[in-house]
Amino acid sequence: MSDKQTQRNMEQVTRQGTGLAIITESPSEMAGSGRKTPRTEQETEERECTSLKEHIAKFGDGTTFHGVRFVTDYKLHFLRRLVWVCIVGGMTGYLLYGISISIMTYYQRPVSSVVKINYVREIPFPAVTFCNYNQWKKSQVPPDFLDAVRSLNPANKSPVDVEYLKSHNVMNLRDRLINDTHQIEDMLLECTFKAANCSADNFTRIFTDFGLCYSFNDDPEDVYYIHQSGSHNALFMKINVEQQEYIFGENNAAGIKLLVHPQGQRPLVKELGIAVSPGYETLVGVQIKQVLNLKEPYESNCTDGDLRFSNNYTVPLCQYEHRIKNIQERCSCRDMRHPGDKDEDECPLSKYYTCLLPAEANFAAKDKSYDCQVPCNLTIYDTRVSFAYYPGQHHLDELTRMTNRTESDIRKNVLDVRIYFEELSFQKIQEIPSYEFTSLQSSIGGYMGLLIGASLITMFEFLDFILVTTATYLMKNREVKRLKGNRVRGKEDRHEGSTTNTEERPYFIQK
Repeated sequence: MSDKQTQRNMEQVTRQGTGLAIITESPSEMAGSGRKTPRTEQETEERECTSLKEHIAKFGDGTTFHGVRFVTDYKLHFLRRLVWVCIVGGMTGYLLYGISISIMTYYQRPVSSVVKINYVREIPFPAVTFCNYNQWKKSQVPPDFLDAVRSLNPANKSPVDVEYLKSHNVMNLRDRLINDTHQIEDMLLECTFKAANCSADNFTRIFTDFGLCYSFNDDPEDVYYIHQSGSHNALFMKINVEQQEYIFGENNAAGIKLLVHPQGQRPLVKELGIAVSPGYETLVGVQIKQVLNLKEPYESNCTDGDLRFSNNYTVPLCQYEHRIKNIQERCSCRDMRHPGDKDEDECPLSKYYTCLLPAEANFAAKDKSYDCQVPCNLTIYDTRVSFAYYPGQHHLDELTRMTNRTESDIRKNVLDVRIYFEELSFQKIQEIPSYEFTSLQSSIGGYMGLLIGASLITMFEFLDFILVTTATYLMKNREVKRLKGNRVRGKEDRHEGSTTNTEERPYFIQK
């Protein structure tokens, strides 16, 4: 045994009495004893890099993403791999572009309109409302009131004496108009419906934007039905407009204003009605359209909103109610033609000139628009009007004998009107989504299959690869940091317990 070995053994025996043994071994002895030498930091990083490449290559060989295996195969030539990188990158970019276009199209909520003609065995007959162009009968009102009404005629260009209007102010105009207007019993000379006689009892009195009018078949609980089309299965009315009773009012024409509309819907005769003139036979052919719109988030953004004065919601009725509200707020009273509660004050005659007419003109001039959404379910009665000269000469002679009227009187006052269905059918126009979520799925799947030959499972493969690789890297990185920390602490311990022999590395073992 050499002197150095003997000295080390003596030092070991000497320190055993303190309960702590110091064993020193040189690096060569550590290698000779079979103990593993810690890797250097560079070796660890190189090993990690090699492991990551192997992991990527293994993923590329097994993924269903076409072309990736040519990119991750490190055995291939660099140029070939570069070409495949360009191909895979280009296809992936085009895929992302196609997916973004599909998603934007989906959120634009495009719709298509489906038009279908539905033939039925019976069809509900519409409500028919008509109004005489003249509201106040000349024989029913005093002369001073006639002058006051004449001053309110929009065609009147002469100055209006406001003091005169105030001195002849009339309250409760609605009640007075009911008694002083043209009565249905006087105007309706003849009436038939489906070849059966009807009378004034089949009509109800109603106030509209045109004034006092009369409606046929307007009860939603008791609707008449038609089983055959054509002008013989129609509502026929022979009406005397009583032109000799006309005075200067809001209208300068003679005849009736007629509107075909659904039951329960307030008739806007002034805005939407058709004019029917005396001296003609007027044929009104009717066709039904049913329009079904889509709610939000689609562009039509329809509503089933409620209205105050109508059971059915339409855009014109919504705007009409806004106009009523605007005028009432400005004038603090209600036009006799407008609907409202009984406790709301009606405007006197003088206010029509000083407030009501200017407020309505101002409302129209400013073209005020309100957010009136389209209805989700809308029934429209389209009308096609045709005329014939009435009465013909052969019939005129008979009428003059039967009614004791002159030819001039008949041509000025009498008109015939027929309202009928052209066909027992209705046209249904329905909005349907043209690009739903299933369409979006199909578009994305088509792009993926066409460009990269992948499916939704491929996305989970990438997700699995990313998660596993990231977790492995983090664990290895933590292990490397731990080894570095141990190495630093070992160096500090060796520095504190170092001996004169710098080639030895002490290890402390608790006895």
